[in-house]
Amino acid sequence: MDSSSVSSAVSTPPPPSRRGKYKKIRLSAKKRSQQAYRESRDWKTVAIANDVKLSSCRNFLNFEDIVEKKRGGNKPRILSEGNLTMMEKWIEDDQQTTLEEMKLRLEGQHNIIVSNATIHRALMGRVYTFKDCHYEPLQANCLQVKQARRDYVAELRRLKADDKIPIWIDETNFNLFTARTKGRSKRGTRVRSIRPAPQKGRNLHIIGAMSNAGFFYAKHTRGSYNNLRANDWLRGMLRYARSHFHGLKDIVVICDNAPCHSRVEQVFEEDEFLEARLLRLSPYSPQLNPIENLWSQVKSRVKTFLREGLAAFMGPPPVDPQMTLEEFRLQYLENCAERALAEIDPLRNDRFANRLDWFYGLAQDLTDMPIGA
Repeated sequence: MDSSSVSSAVSTPPPPSRRGKYKKIRLSAKKRSQQAYRESRDWKTVAIANDVKLSSCRNFLNFEDIVEKKRGGNKPRILSEGNLTMMEKWIEDDQQTTLEEMKLRLEGQHNIIVSNATIHRALMGRVYTFKDCHYEPLQANCLQVKQARRDYVAELRRLKADDKIPIWIDETNFNLFTARTKGRSKRGTRVRSIRPAPQKGRNLHIIGAMSNAGFFYAKHTRGSYNNLRANDWLRGMLRYARSHFHGLKDIVVICDNAPCHSRVEQVFEEDEFLEARLLRLSPYSPQLNPIENLWSQVKSRVKTFLREGLAAFMGPPPVDPQMTLEEFRLQYLENCAERALAEIDPLRNDRFANRLDWFYGLAQDLTDMPIGA
């Protein structure tokens, strides 16, 4: 045999030893060994007599009680169904409670020690997710406001029974900061995007009107609407409605109590518009105005247009080199708003009005009404 054969034979590791068959310790043997240990007798002799290894015996000598382990099935959970129901009540009482606060309450009041991750997974199993807080005005559901909602719904239903046509009006605004605030990225990384402009600049205000009878009218202007500009817009809208509906005798204009609508009654006192009627929306009730849903759709489209044309929006003015960046971007924003308004189909606006039936029931029953639902 040469030297290479000898060296290879020496360097070859021995085969691993096979593990023997697992030998389960009988429950009676465990209990006898533990009893001998608690009675200060020679527990080692008892363990050896019952064919129990001393190293294995030391693992269960200090157990409070030795029971047979359950084979198969679900692993026992630290948080029972009763605990989860109790935690749900904590969240319903205070929706801003934190995982750490719930962890301390479980430990202090119920002697249950769990981690924040365990509580998070348990709440996810009950479909409780972590999201931005939506703040509501303190007076949004006081008795006086709820009674005003009920009176408004009763009057609106009476007018509809007389074949009146409701036209809801409202305003919204944009600025150069208008952009999507949500995005997607790998876990542990941030969603990064370029802000469309270093400053908000002037607001672009849009005031519009819609009905569930295929009517839509909107105009935009730079800066905010005051009562004079709002009244001028209202006159134009009523003239357009007269030609659309062949008169104003069946028209009911519904508006909220925004500052720019503080003097709209003056328009309805003019001889040209005496046939039309004004109905004030109840306070703190944007959910009773279907045009709010329409504005949400318009804003979503504007944000999409701005994101798709971000390169042009951030670049220099392509036509007039003397034009300021703010003016160029404001004109671009106006163009996006006009495109979004042009995509509105007035014949489909009735679906926004049909969603109000559920809120009408809440108002009729003087039930608290969630804002932004």
